[in-house]
Amino acid sequence: MIASRNPVVLAVCIVGMASVGGAAALSIEEAVLSALDHAPLLRAQTADRNASASQRDEAGTAYLPRVSLIASYARIKEREPIEFGGGTFGDALSDSLSAGVEFRQPLFTGGRIRQSLVTADLALERSQDAVVATRRDLILETRSAYWDVVEATIRVEAIQERLTQVAAAVTDVRNRAEAGAATRSLVLEMEMIQAEAELQALRAENALVIASARLATLVGMEPSEEIAPTSPLPDESASSSLSLDDLVDLAMVNRVDLAALRRGTALAEAERRRSAARRYPEVYLTGAFTLASPAPDIFPAEASFGTTWNVGILGRYELGDQPAARHAERSAREAIAAGLARVESAREAIALEVRTRHAAWRTALEEIRVAQTIARRAAEHLSDTRARVASGTALRTEELDAEALLLESGLAVTSARVNERLTWERLRRSVGEDP
Repeated sequence: MIASRNPVVLAVCIVGMASVGGAAALSIEEAVLSALDHAPLLRAQTADRNASASQRDEAGTAYLPRVSLIASYARIKEREPIEFGGGTFGDALSDSLSAGVEFRQPLFTGGRIRQSLVTADLALERSQDAVVATRRDLILETRSAYWDVVEATIRVEAIQERLTQVAAAVTDVRNRAEAGAATRSLVLEMEMIQAEAELQALRAENALVIASARLATLVGMEPSEEIAPTSPLPDESASSSLSLDDLVDLAMVNRVDLAALRRGTALAEAERRRSAARRYPEVYLTGAFTLASPAPDIFPAEASFGTTWNVGILGRYELGDQPAARHAERSAREAIAAGLARVESAREAIALEVRTRHAAWRTALEEIRVAQTIARRAAEHLSDTRARVASGTALRTEELDAEALLLESGLAVTSARVNERLTWERLRRSVGEDP
């Protein structure tokens, strides 16, 4: 059962997934859509991206003034009024109360805030790259699993049909043996062919169960649920108008894992600049408005509320932070060098991957051509064998062998077509496109 978190996705899947013989009918588009909706890793990375977006917004608030509401109460040592010249001034005091507003606006930070914002932007872009990469990997894995189910389903149906034909032939030979028209040796030989066909069918059904369980897990179904694929293999093989060198160049532009490594180097550069900014002082515009009892600017002090305010410039330079800042800057320089080396290594690996998968795809195209030629020859061989059986110059077992050869050659064509589709989609993934 598919448990979708997106009602639109769920509606599409419910409409498309009719039951076929007790199995859930599923097209390849529905499988990809369900897998994207179900994938826990993709949800986790999407949440990480959203968290990075919030952190970026938080970094941007550093340019805003910091406004604080303050209030205090203190019990102080009792102070008596001041007596002077025969008079009494002020009040007896034992409590101090104050409330007010303070603000601080950064005027100059040496680039600390700007580099923090750059770092947050790059972290957001990297998290988005991770979402895109995971999405593309998931699409490729789902499509691969789907085509595996298609191939396994075709194999099971073809072998079951052959098993039916072999069973009918065995029954015919047994009847002939009872009538004295066939030898016991021929019956045994036919029964061996039937046993081999049953073993083939068992292995094919097991392969289908495994392939279906893999696809069911990806799309959010129970692994034990049966799947009936409704999307046939494309009749035409894929084609590309781009040369191999063009595909390599395209990969260098599109691959998000390479982009993530470049952003990692940019992050190290932003960290180096932020560390360098610690060499400079910070300057702030400050101010405060206070309501207090006793009022701080009234002398002698009286037990009554008064107001006071101030505006000024605050400069700060952290002398003790300079050694740590120098070490942090050197560390960031080494991180930049390491990042550049990783980018170069990744470029070489990606170029090799594209070339390897392009060669695999071209080989798959040739395999289809060869498999189709073998299948045509097998069909001709079966036709010739049946003619010889009809004329009495060949045995029924030879006809069954020819039928088996045609079956295997037909399944080889299917496998070659599936392999061509998979190698093409892997090549598209290698150049940074959705499969």
